[in-house]
Amino acid sequence: MTRTHSAWLALSGLLALAGCTSGAARETPIDSLAPVGLAPGERLQVAASTTIVADVLAQVGGDDIILLTTLPPGADPHEFEPTPREIEALSQADVLFISGLGYETILQRTLAQASVAPTTVALSEGLGAEVEAVADPHVWLDPRNVMLWVDNAARALGALDPARAEEYRSRASTYRAELEALDLSLESLVAKVPADKRKIVTDHQALAHLARRYDLEITGSLIPGPTSAAEPSARQLAELLSTMQAEGIRAILLASPENESLAQSLAVDGAFRLVRLYVESLSGAGGPADSYVELMEYNLAQIVEALNSP
Repeated sequence: MTRTHSAWLALSGLLALAGCTSGAARETPIDSLAPVGLAPGERLQVAASTTIVADVLAQVGGDDIILLTTLPPGADPHEFEPTPREIEALSQADVLFISGLGYETILQRTLAQASVAPTTVALSEGLGAEVEAVADPHVWLDPRNVMLWVDNAARALGALDPARAEEYRSRASTYRAELEALDLSLESLVAKVPADKRKIVTDHQALAHLARRYDLEITGSLIPGPTSAAEPSARQLAELLSTMQAEGIRAILLASPENESLAQSLAVDGAFRLVRLYVESLSGAGGPADSYVELMEYNLAQIVEALNSP
């Protein structure tokens, strides 16, 4: 396979996600992965479907991989359409890592168009039963799930590049410890919210894993489903507004910028505040959520502040 720098540049911004819809990308089980024939000194060329997936891979792969994020920070995963050149460029990757569990539907279609599709690995392998329980593919909003991502990333990279397997395992162990500390810290932060004030409303159903992990109750959502592409009826919005008023809920958690105008219309009518979160993507470099750890710290801080506000 010819590897060129220009081909990798062509991958920038490639492959948005259909985001939050059913269906699964074509995936190779980690235990079925075989070593890539790398020349001495050559590194794996690794593509990641989202900035969040990429951050986890960067922590595990370090300088031993060449990492490309197919979706730039802050990009809308629901609107981006890859060009034929970008689709073809994907064939240059040794491996593509995705979240999986039906999150990357457009990615599945894109891979079908590539002349030589790369090996595709789902970091969420092994989370099937847990995800079915909440019907929400945004599994990374529970750090315990990302701990499994880290283990899966180390296993997959080590299988593809056995010569560096120990380095991958070592970085994974270090990062897993950081995630364990993060989880405990977030748990302590949410404990500052009285139990009777832990009711939340979201723009769409993207926070089920976060809510379950940190004992929050999702009372409703503007869009009744795990995709932000749906359209709620006037009756649904009126019922949600009534519920929020009855329950004393004063904030709407905005997981997708696509739904901001809809949330603003309800906020104006009911005098609710909008709390903007980072869910689908990291922020840009230097932003408040430019790593997975910072994303979780930022989101939980915003939520706790909103719930404790009068």
